[in-house]
Amino acid sequence: MNKHSFIGISSLARSSSRTSTLSTLSTPSTLSTLFSGPVRAPIRIPIRAAHTVRVVLKENNDSKVGKGLAGDIVTVKAGYMRNYLYQQKIAVYATPHNIKTYARSTDSEEDLKALKEAEEEEKKAMEGGRALTGAEIGQHAVLEKYMKGKVLKIKRQAVDNESDKILKADSVNDGVLRKKLSKQMKLVLEDTESLEIPKDVDLSALGDFECKIVLESGLKVPFNVSVVRR
Repeated sequence: MNKHSFIGISSLARSSSRTSTLSTLSTPSTLSTLFSGPVRAPIRIPIRAAHTVRVVLKENNDSKVGKGLAGDIVTVKAGYMRNYLYQQKIAVYATPHNIKTYARSTDSEEDLKALKEAEEEEKKAMEGGRALTGAEIGQHAVLEKYMKGKVLKIKRQAVDNESDKILKADSVNDGVLRKKLSKQMKLVLEDTESLEIPKDVDLSALGDFECKIVLESGLKVPFNVSVVRR
């Protein structure tokens, strides 16, 4: 994988998956699209998180992992889907809509099974309590692993050498955080996810604080921000 490519967090996370060991996240590639949407009510998370997902290939894929022709439904690790296939627009998550739109046919036994399971997952997600799909769980786990221990550093011009107050024109806001995530972490937020900043954080001053990425599923991934003097 090209280390300069973007890592993406897909908002299309409603697909079936199987239980497996969480795949090791490779060094930052780049995140192609990520965050902004309402935070949902508490969600029931299965004890055993699944980390493989079914996807529909939009293009022929010659690589050993997820190999197949356009329209095939294949199973791959969640991290590989997020970090490569989805970002390169080679595949989409196997939701009922995507299966009907991109699958070559749903006549085969395997394709019918994939469609049925995807529909069941979607139905579950719409019921009270909303159980998370394997894709959503895998998506959260991979991003959490990627962001663990990382600090987003932002340099800002203070009013003077004695003050921690930042010049108004140089203040930190949601847009600044998104741009810095893209530049430093190679993480571009989708429109379906958001950033959650604690209400007691003074964005007009230098300092450290914890921010959270809120995925479309409602799951959150914390990361640290350090606003320092330029």
